[in-house]
Amino acid sequence: MWTKEELLRWQTDREFQLRQVKKDGNNIKYIYFPLEDVQLEAVQQNGFSIKFIKNPSEYIQWEAVQQNGSTIRFIKNCSEKIQLKAVQQNGFAIKFIENPSEEIQLSAIKQSAFSIKYIHKPTEKAQFEAIKKDCDVIKRIKNPTKQMQLEAVKNNGESIRYIKNPTEEMCLESVSQKGSNIKYIHDPSECVQLEAVIQYEENIQYITNPTEKVKLFCVNQFGLLIRHFHTDSKEIQLAAVKRDGLAIQFINNPSNSMKLEAVKQNGESIQYIENPTKQMQLEAVKQLSLNIQYIKEPCCYEIFETALNHCEKKDLFELVRFINIAKYPELYEKICFMII
Repeated sequence: MWTKEELLRWQTDREFQLRQVKKDGNNIKYIYFPLEDVQLEAVQQNGFSIKFIKNPSEYIQWEAVQQNGSTIRFIKNCSEKIQLKAVQQNGFAIKFIENPSEEIQLSAIKQSAFSIKYIHKPTEKAQFEAIKKDCDVIKRIKNPTKQMQLEAVKNNGESIRYIKNPTEEMCLESVSQKGSNIKYIHDPSECVQLEAVIQYEENIQYITNPTEKVKLFCVNQFGLLIRHFHTDSKEIQLAAVKRDGLAIQFINNPSNSMKLEAVKQNGESIQYIENPTKQMQLEAVKQLSLNIQYIKEPCCYEIFETALNHCEKKDLFELVRFINIAKYPELYEKICFMII
């Protein structure tokens, strides 16, 4: 409870009032009929204090929204000039403006593109300006036109993720910017798929059902890409192992001819082949004698002998670990002679 003297100071002492609103603008609620300079001091300290001022002048309104645009919510029947100043300070203040003019809409969007979500009926121009400022705004626009969607994608290909049923032109525009954007496109056409993998073959991992042509293109570039998709096509499987023999590990039930092609391309691929034939084993150790380590049970003496004959002297001690001396003792003398 204030004393009579304190109450008089709040009501009549201008200097006292100024000191109090400088501390906290909301203190103006304790002042009856504050003078304009007190009102000004209050809203400059805290724009929201305008809610305690009855019938503030346009000048006070201006100072309040300049301090914080959202204070417009407490101003009744404000002029377009005040509306404009409010959205220039804070674009989201437009949510407190009923039926804003196009100029107000554009000013709000200029301050923040996402303020468009608070505009009940934005004009087409306002929508385009928002998209140009931030293409992700497309997700906030109800029923955007195809032209708006394309504009968004041109500004940033990743914005295609927010577009339902994009056109072929939009899809191509998106993946031409960044091939991995294809992961945002449902059921892309073969043309779009090719655009993505031509940029970078690994983008095939983002395609749920790549076409045979796209698969073939990819494995011709990098055989191991076959790991990203299933295929029963012998042509694609063969192309993959010819490009990289290690691709054989990703092929179910390969034929012997395909296994042999894999070993010819890379002898190490024999580690992924069950029960390799003698021809495959010989091919592997001819390429590199130490490939014998990948053969679980070399089928005959000839395999060990061939490995030794193709072994460089620096690899002999390593190779000995994989020679079955107990089964083929005669190889021991040959190894000793080679070491000498």
